[in-house]
Amino acid sequence: MNAFTKRYFTCIALVFLAFSLFSYLDNKIKIFLFFAFFALVFALFLRSLRKKERNLTLVCVLLAAAALIANVSSDINAFRTQKMTEKYLGAHELEGYVREVSGDHEFMSELIVRVERADGEDVSLDMVFVTEFGSELSRGDFFTASVTVLPLSEYSDAEYLRNNNEYKYPVVAVIKKAESIEMLDGGFRLPLVLSSLNSRLSARLQVGLGKRDGSLASALLLGNRGLLSDSTLRDFKRAGIYHMLALSGLHVAILMGIFEWLLQKLYVPKSARIVVLVAFSLFYIALTGFLLSACRAMLMLWAVYLSFIMGRSRDSLTALFMAVSLIVLIEPCAVLDIGLQLSFLSTFGVIASSMIGAHVPFLKNRDKSENPLIKMLRRGAGLLLTSLCVFVATLPIMTVYFGEVSLATFVTNILAGFICEAFMVLSLISLVFYKISLIAVPVGFFAHLAGGALTLCAELFSDIPGVMLSLLYPFTTVLAFALFLTSVTLFGMKLKKKWLLAVPSIAFAVLFVLNVGIFTLSRSDKVVAEYASGDMLVLSSNEGVYICDVSDGGSGGFYDAVSLARSNCFTEIDGVILTHYHSDHQRALNMISDNFKVSRVLAPMPQTEDEWHVLSSISRTLEQEDVKLYVYEPQESIDLLSGTLNVTPRAYGVGGKHPSLALSYSYGEGRITLITPPYFDSYLAKSGAFDEYFYDSDVLIVGAHGRRIGDGYSLFSKTKEGCEVLIFDLATLELSDFEKYIDTRRIILGAEYKKYELK
Repeated sequence: MNAFTKRYFTCIALVFLAFSLFSYLDNKIKIFLFFAFFALVFALFLRSLRKKERNLTLVCVLLAAAALIANVSSDINAFRTQKMTEKYLGAHELEGYVREVSGDHEFMSELIVRVERADGEDVSLDMVFVTEFGSELSRGDFFTASVTVLPLSEYSDAEYLRNNNEYKYPVVAVIKKAESIEMLDGGFRLPLVLSSLNSRLSARLQVGLGKRDGSLASALLLGNRGLLSDSTLRDFKRAGIYHMLALSGLHVAILMGIFEWLLQKLYVPKSARIVVLVAFSLFYIALTGFLLSACRAMLMLWAVYLSFIMGRSRDSLTALFMAVSLIVLIEPCAVLDIGLQLSFLSTFGVIASSMIGAHVPFLKNRDKSENPLIKMLRRGAGLLLTSLCVFVATLPIMTVYFGEVSLATFVTNILAGFICEAFMVLSLISLVFYKISLIAVPVGFFAHLAGGALTLCAELFSDIPGVMLSLLYPFTTVLAFALFLTSVTLFGMKLKKKWLLAVPSIAFAVLFVLNVGIFTLSRSDKVVAEYASGDMLVLSSNEGVYICDVSDGGSGGFYDAVSLARSNCFTEIDGVILTHYHSDHQRALNMISDNFKVSRVLAPMPQTEDEWHVLSSISRTLEQEDVKLYVYEPQESIDLLSGTLNVTPRAYGVGGKHPSLALSYSYGEGRITLITPPYFDSYLAKSGAFDEYFYDSDVLIVGAHGRRIGDGYSLFSKTKEGCEVLIFDLATLELSDFEKYIDTRRIILGAEYKKYELK
């Protein structure tokens, strides 16, 4: 089997896409490419152009030209981005309208906007607005705003933007006060008309099917994933069926298939059907906002229609490369879009599975009169092969961008695939006939059942402990790329023994298991303690991972701690230990539980009415996510990872917002203690109640959120010789405080991250 026989255009497109990607990732490769281009062209024209060599010569020239075009287009896009960044940094008065609400919370909003005027000058550019408050702006609203424009790299909380739109939206416009925004009267804009229609259709689905099923139907039919809750998105991700929520080939094929069936029943001629279908597909993609994955599916569909018109046989592989190449040629930075990369590779996996299945006797089509059970087994085996091919094709992207993958994907793709197709068809019928009760009511009932089954499937598999597999183990990235490249190489070769295609996957499974085993054994009898600059202490071992908080509770600090947990190959958080109460704790815990699986939260016994109010809010949040809450008493010893954690009582200074406290974790012969500088101004320090933790600590970390640690309190005299003292906030210290202890203590100043192995 040779997958690339006489597919010259596919090879040319592959070179174009590869060099488009490389030209963004490494500018050094450009010099080599220009030299290779001219050298190749010169060498080819020196050869005698005999008849047999003309096609090969032309292909080689086109390959070199594809590499050159890829570099030039990426350079033009990079130059345009640089000019935009240089021109619009700083304070500006911007006027435009909202194209998309990418994130909306009580404390902040993220908006994709079209800017039409900047400081009184007519412009036309897309930008990201971030409001540091709950914005009332929605899709289609016109506004004028006073903003501060920053490079995306300087805006620390824009995780969504960094992961998905880093090159498309290089700057962020930050708005700190609601008074800085003024609403304007709207005007006619075609994108807004389509956006308004999309919103009305989404609202109609929610009315007809209910909020839960209507939001799900809107995501599947119209691409509105923003209507789904974070917990629903998390469940679909953990169940391995998140790709079903991305508008792509499956959704376009179902809708276009239904529309074509209707045209056939109306006896519309074939040529006229193609014209109508092309027009409808263009309208549908515009309605959904020209999502790149949907554009890829649409262009592939057009290639099929073109093959019908020209009387040629269709080739899915050529259509795939043609579609993605055209998208990247129009928008060069699209080659870096994660959604397009996943759409391209997953479609490649589907095509590969169909080509492989054509050489497997059991998977070939049989007589229609055969046993229905055999038909079901064949269909299931085909879906399993497709899931495996898609897994292999997308594994490098999953490893690099997400660092984890769902083990349930092979099962859920089979179970949820049928349900998803039925739910989409029923939802569409319900939307079209919503005014006819005799049709809308029974169809809506069955759509409700299908939507509930799809959501339940995601929830059940999401709740399975360990369903997510970390891909951050050592050497996993190398193994993932080796599996992908070896599989593609074998796929492109003419093989007599087809079973050789299974060898890379088997080898990857064996080596990955060995890799995980070696990593696990290397961590046996060890507890790893990691300190992050947000005053978070992350404790982990083979038994689990816990996040200990002495910070101000901001979401950024918690996300840093979660990142540390994930870097240690954990896909679930065993526990979050709060040391005090802060209004931001509720927000941070809500964001974590909506995006990660958290087993339990430990919180201290409240001391004031305000603390009881915060605990009550946290309790309601955790109850909705089925997270266990445990309230511990002051000075209570908490058993953790074969060790013991102790937290001091809380004490607030005059006018202080952050309490004075300390936590200390002992494991075997080691002890690590984390304190906040206000501790030294509190009665806790004066009483000496926790001096024993200072005396016995091998590591003492002095965090932020406080005043000087001098003023009569000798920190270093209370630590034992050889103790490592890490001081993050240098403003709390003067040279006279520690200069005589330099020889007897290991003093580290200003460290934002530190890792310790406790034995």
